Amino acid sequence: MNAHSFLGYSATDVHATLDRLSATGFKPTLALLFASKVALDLPEITNAFAKYGVDVFGVSSASEIMYDGTSDDSVFDESCAGLLLDVPRSRYSVGMFSGGDIPSFSLGETAGTWASETFERPSLLIGSSGMTADGEQLTKGILSKFSNPIPIFGGLAGDDLQLRETLVFTRNDSTTHGVICLAFDSDYITVQGVAASGWQPIGAPKRITKSEGNVVYEIDGVPVIDAYERYLGGMNNLTTNSALAASNYPLQLIRPEGYSVLRAGLVVDTERNAIIYGGTVPEGSTVRFSTPPGTTIIKAAQQAMESFHNRQPDADALVLFSCKGRHNALGPGIEDEIEYFQKLWDVPLAGYCSYGEIGYNEEGYCDYYNNTCVLVTLKEHTTP
Repeated sequence: MNAHSFLGYSATDVHATLDRLSATGFKPTLALLFASKVALDLPEITNAFAKYGVDVFGVSSASEIMYDGTSDDSVFDESCAGLLLDVPRSRYSVGMFSGGDIPSFSLGETAGTWASETFERPSLLIGSSGMTADGEQLTKGILSKFSNPIPIFGGLAGDDLQLRETLVFTRNDSTTHGVICLAFDSDYITVQGVAASGWQPIGAPKRITKSEGNVVYEIDGVPVIDAYERYLGGMNNLTTNSALAASNYPLQLIRPEGYSVLRAGLVVDTERNAIIYGGTVPEGSTVRFSTPPGTTIIKAAQQAMESFHNRQPDADALVLFSCKGRHNALGPGIEDEIEYFQKLWDVPLAGYCSYGEIGYNEEGYCDYYNNTCVLVTLKEHTTP
């Protein structure tokens, strides 16, 4: 698979990139496109790809990611970034499904049915739009259509942290409430990946004693805002600011299987005395607070990717879904992390800062995460 990463700030930039690559003989069939819907005219951008007959798997982003080893920068704003691939069209398919008021699990079932009918052994990259989309239920809905787990990786779309409206799109259509799926034929294209966060648990396990979906009211019988201020108010010179604590000290939601997923606090609702998280936090579940952000988190994620590289050393391209909350917490360190990932494989890398991530963790479970990075390798084979 021949792959090229790209970055642009307008349709003119996209045209110039495609013209330049076409002059070298490279004729892509597929673009993985991550773009700011706030700053760019996306129809103009997608029209540029349509002119060249390039299919588009598109997701709006909270920041764009591209690293090819030629500069120190890897995270960009108000731009479009992605990968151009020359994959035979018989080996992939792009499907988009509008959700409207359809529950996320049902939307996942629709996408899973499509994938199961498209290829006998599909692998999926997915992007989900809609500020109320439930990535956990979407993932469960897709997997419910398969007797054995299939590779699924992706993220929730962003909107430059405006938190108003997100988008997924092809070269000729879009939806603000739906899911886009890129299915690969696993007999020809291997899709593998791993989710890593680096945040470590601190303190004793606690119980969610009152919650509704992603809204938490009580932890161990204590109002959740008071719980943050009581347990974390004095740590790391942190003032009793529950909004800061909720974002910098995500909850580790412990699954029955023994592993945990992060749930980042998005909004402190003082009227309801509650915190709204980036994913479901079931009542009765067990949680722990997390360490504050720092270099140890980056090092832990790097170690996880080293282990993944040892298992999957070959790739034609890398796709990165990295939480915007992670970007905000780690600051410039996020670029060191991205550079490190790319240099392990030394192939083109592109992706975006998301509002939630989907993928398999090191324990082999597929789940939905916050404050996590999900790195995916794409590798083409000449024969099944």
